Amino acid sequence: MKVGGKVISLIGPVDDETAEEMGLNIVARIYLYFKRIKLTGKIKEKAAYYKLISMQPNNKQLEMIKKLAEEKIVKPIIDKIFPFSESINALLYQKSGHAKGKIIIKMK
Repeated sequence: MKVGGKVISLIGPVDDETAEEMGLNIVARIYLYFKRIKLTGKIKEKAAYYKLISMQPNNKQLEMIKKLAEEKIVKPIIDKIFPFSESINALLYQKSGHAKGKIIIKMK
């Protein structure tokens, strides 16, 4: 995360703006607040912007994400690429919590 950067996530802690949009009550908001304390600390430290986007994958949205990546508007961070034959190792690596970006399982 860069200083002054933007963090947009499809999964992760719900920010206050999204919690309001989702109509979450105060109990849910408090619970989610404590779940995002570590991330919030980093965001404040880096003076970054955080937003959770809730979406259901569909062709139109996936094409939009593809276009944003191809135009380098969004820059996915790739940690490791595993061949399909090592899928189990990829999942174990993801579960270890050490990944610093996306984990790719290459089909070919």
